[in-house]
Amino acid sequence: MPEKIYLKFRNETGWKFFSALVAEALACLLLFAWRGRAFGGIRTLDEQWFYDPATVFGVLKDLDAIGKLPLYAVTEITLDLVFPVVYVALFVFLIVRLFPPRAGGYLLLAPLLAGAADLAENFSIAFLAFSGNPEIRPLALAVTVFSTSKWLLVYLSLLVTLGGAAFRLSGKISRT
Repeated sequence: MPEKIYLKFRNETGWKFFSALVAEALACLLLFAWRGRAFGGIRTLDEQWFYDPATVFGVLKDLDAIGKLPLYAVTEITLDLVFPVVYVALFVFLIVRLFPPRAGGYLLLAPLLAGAADLAENFSIAFLAFSGNPEIRPLALAVTVFSTSKWLLVYLSLLVTLGGAAFRLSGKISRT
C-alpha cells in the first residue's frame, strides 16, 4: 500500500505542483504571522513544542480575555486545516524524488502521520475553543499528545528529507 501511494504521487506531480505548494506554504506562513500579531504576542498552542493541559487552558483563557478566542477557533479549522495538507504534500513530494519506491513508500508514513496528528490537534483545539468549556481535561490532554506527536514526526520527516538529499547527492541511493 505505501508503494502505491508513492507511485501515484510520483507519477502525478511535477515541479509546477511543487512550486504551487511552496507558494501556498509561504501564504500560510504570512497568514500565521498576521494571526500572531492579532493575538498580541500570545503564543498559540500550534507554535509550542510541548505543553500540558494547564497551558491549553491558559492560552484559551488569555485569547478569550482579549476577545480573540473565536478568531483562534476559526483559524484552527481553516488556515490550520490547509497548512498541514501543504507541508505534508511538500515532504511527500521530496521523499518520492529522493528515495526508491520500496523505502520511500514506508518513509511517507512519517509526514502522513505528522499531518494526521496536526489535524487532530487542530480540530481538538477548535472544539475546546468553540465549546464554551475550554477546560475539558481529557481533550486538553489529547491535544498535548497530538501536538508532541506532530512535532516529533515533523522533525523526523525533515531528517528523512535532509538525509535523503545528502545520500542522493553523494550517490549512495538512486530513485530506482
